[in-house]
Amino acid sequence: MRRLVWAGLGAAGGILAYRKIEQFAADAKDKGVILTVTDASNSLRGLAAGASDQIARYRAGSNLRDAASESPVSGRAAAMVRTQSFE
Repeated sequence: MRRLVWAGLGAAGGILAYRKIEQFAADAKDKGVILTVTDASNSLRGLAAGASDQIARYRAGSNLRDAASESPVSGRAAAMVRTQSFE
């Protein structure tokens, strides 16, 4: 049963990879290889910028959580709200 699942996942991955390669080849024919490679590099640059933004937001959020956990909370209801909003 496991082999069947892995074979199915491999087949699906192969089909997706084939479609991406086919699309890249069609774009290269239409625009030329240089423009296609430039588009791919711009796409990767945007992906890297988005990832670095997410990492910065995560780090800023974890710093806020650390600072908030050190501040005193008065009252049971306030403590419950605070633990729910930072989890």
